[in-house]
Amino acid sequence: MSQDEPPKTKTEIKRKQKVSVAERLMFFNKKYPNGCIRTKQIEMLGRPFYRATVNPDIANPARYFTGHAPATSETGSIFRKTFLLDGAEVDCVIDTGSSIIPVEIKSGSKVILSTLRGLSSFIETYKEKVSLTYVITTCRVPEKLLDKITVLPWRFP
Repeated sequence: MSQDEPPKTKTEIKRKQKVSVAERLMFFNKKYPNGCIRTKQIEMLGRPFYRATVNPDIANPARYFTGHAPATSETGSIFRKTFLLDGAEVDCVIDTGSSIIPVEIKSGSKVILSTLRGLSSFIETYKEKVSLTYVITTCRVPEKLLDKITVLPWRFP
């Protein structure tokens, strides 16, 4: 595997081929030797979550990415491995106190449902708490993608 190629070794989980978290971390360390990944256990709506903040270059602290994934146990001591392997994470979660609003951020202007697997899985897992979600893109006008998914431009004219 070259430094610029993602890992190719896959493991079958639920009849799907997935790249392990360990392989992804090794790839990150090779590709971004000055990068770092920070994790923190947090609580949302009384449930444990993990927040991972990724910075590809610690010399540029303003450039970072954040993802969230739920823990499996009530104490939060067991990391939900299949959730992360399935890519079921979102970029941001807004906790209103009575509901949660997942937010996904995409760099393109067109959103295809197949690129929202993490968001879809998050919605399904927390359907009793999620009534709406947002996808932020470079599109020009807001668009209702599905009943619970609205696409919004990252900046308004």
